[in-house]
Amino acid sequence: VPIEMFGLDVTRQAQFYQEDIQRLSQLSNRTGKLLAKMVAFHGVHSLQPVLAPPDHVEGMHMHDPCVAAYLLQPELFTMVPVNVAVETKGEYTAGCTVVDYYHKTGRTPNANVAFAVDRKKFVDLVCNQVAKLK
Repeated sequence: VPIEMFGLDVTRQAQFYQEDIQRLSQLSNRTGKLLAKMVAFHGVHSLQPVLAPPDHVEGMHMHDPCVAAYLLQPELFTMVPVNVAVETKGEYTAGCTVVDYYHKTGRTPNANVAFAVDRKKFVDLVCNQVAKLK
């Protein structure tokens, strides 16, 4: 079974900004309105990224929908075959996922890792799919 990995590197690119939340709220169904409220609420109660300037605008990271979006439209993501291992011996890195992007270890790729997403098309897909619901 192929392994597809979506780390924070890519899921943090899949952001919903205020205009995207507004778009959800304007859908003619209850699900869109409810989802817009949940995403907006989460945005109010999330912290700014470390070292971000005070005027930094952070969108809402849509981590979980990335996997569903990939299943529906894999072409939205830039996937790279790499070797992925989990560090188990490090004093400070135990449990960290190590992705050999530059193929320095010589190990055979064992996973396709997402490194980029087309944010606009991602937002369009999520909104279009939510619009089909009740």
